Amino acid sequence: MVEEVACTGERLSVFLYRFNVYFPAETVIGFAVCVWAFFGDGIIGMHLDGKVVAGIDVFNQQRKFDAGLYACFTFAGEFFPSPDVCLMMGLNFKGYSMLLLFFNCNFAKLLFLINKVMKWSRLFMLLALMSAGVACSDDDSHKEEDEVLDMSGVLGQSLYYNKWLNNKNDYTTEGMVDVIRFGQDGKLWEIDFGGHNEKLLGTWKENTDNNQVEVSYEDGEKEIWHVLSWKNGIFTVMVNKGKREYIAEDNSLVDYLKNMSGDAFFLTEVEQGGSKTSLRVLLEGEQTVNVREAKVILDKDQEMELVYVGNNVMMEKEAIEEEALTNLGMPGKGRDVIFYVNEGSEREFKFSDYVYADGFTKVDYKAFDLRASNTSGEISVNWKNPYSNGETYCQVEVLSSDEKTTYFKSDLEKGRLTLDIDNTTKTISGSNDIRKLLDKGRGTNFIVRLSVVLLEPGISSTSSSCYINRQAVTNVTVLEVLN
Repeated sequence: MVEEVACTGERLSVFLYRFNVYFPAETVIGFAVCVWAFFGDGIIGMHLDGKVVAGIDVFNQQRKFDAGLYACFTFAGEFFPSPDVCLMMGLNFKGYSMLLLFFNCNFAKLLFLINKVMKWSRLFMLLALMSAGVACSDDDSHKEEDEVLDMSGVLGQSLYYNKWLNNKNDYTTEGMVDVIRFGQDGKLWEIDFGGHNEKLLGTWKENTDNNQVEVSYEDGEKEIWHVLSWKNGIFTVMVNKGKREYIAEDNSLVDYLKNMSGDAFFLTEVEQGGSKTSLRVLLEGEQTVNVREAKVILDKDQEMELVYVGNNVMMEKEAIEEEALTNLGMPGKGRDVIFYVNEGSEREFKFSDYVYADGFTKVDYKAFDLRASNTSGEISVNWKNPYSNGETYCQVEVLSSDEKTTYFKSDLEKGRLTLDIDNTTKTISGSNDIRKLLDKGRGTNFIVRLSVVLLEPGISSTSSSCYINRQAVTNVTVLEVLN
């Protein structure tokens, strides 16, 4: 039975819970007395401070009619989740108590047709809603029912939640992709979307009596997650009156997110005539081939387009050079770099990568003493590391003279200052096509590139994600000719 509702946000919150309709805390709890005013085919709600809050068409944008019946107010831009359900909030209008009612599209169509004839009288609207509320609220076939809590289908999987807030151009860490994993040992892990490394978020404990997951964070805060359902690889929960849908990694709905990574780091390129430092930004993954638009947001009104450069990689269209970095206080000041991606099917998302304060100091080209020699069967490379302080790693690449083809790429190694490369030299990545270069014969030009790499704090050189968690890189190259 539908009851009359007082005009306070607190009472509204209780009533919404009773009907399993949830809104974020800021949309209800902070809401005081409102008034309803009818203007033609619209209903407009206002805060006491006079700020007008736009009504939302109760028909989903895919199913809207030629004239809107406006009834659902959300005050935070959140659309009501079901296209077949309409919500009318219980408020007070000139002494009359209106009811909080639910009705499906069929009832809404009836109201719409009658409205076309009756010209929408205020009295008719009140009486119609009051008389039909109970029957229609019981006929909502799309209402989501609570299920018995069963965490077995969730454990050990990466769960993706795209918090997209339609804030494409904003420099903010709000609305990022959230990736978590419930461990069987009761630990809750956060997975960095861009760098794929895991961080302990806290612990979790299931409460089957109340269909809840109790989360205790590392910083001491606690949350109650009310589990609504686990269907078709979608884990739906309510947290602080906000609905979240975490989608499991094996669900095709998150194929556009899986295996994509992003990294931003200081790049110093050392040449015989001098050196320069810039911010290198890379977006990597098979999906980059189809990405419609991608960019990085460095600050308010300061962004850079990312373009596809081949091999499933996108990078900054133009170099983000020292002058721009100086204006941002970099190096010397750490900051978040925000990635925006429209992946080609109009699905949009954002994530961030933190660029740490320190890069490499500039040193002279000769300080690296990079040399290479070759025979018909191997290439030998020798070098020095002027940054040798126990925290840096070296990597050697053998490239075509135009740097478009990679014949060999070594692993990151600490302390090594020489490397002999032939077709049997092993790497973790398996990147060894050196035979293709050697078979080209005498007189063929090639490039040897030495990279000195500083990884982000806590990242191991043996981690599969170390190549997408760089803090700073210095590159030195030498042009060689096959003997």
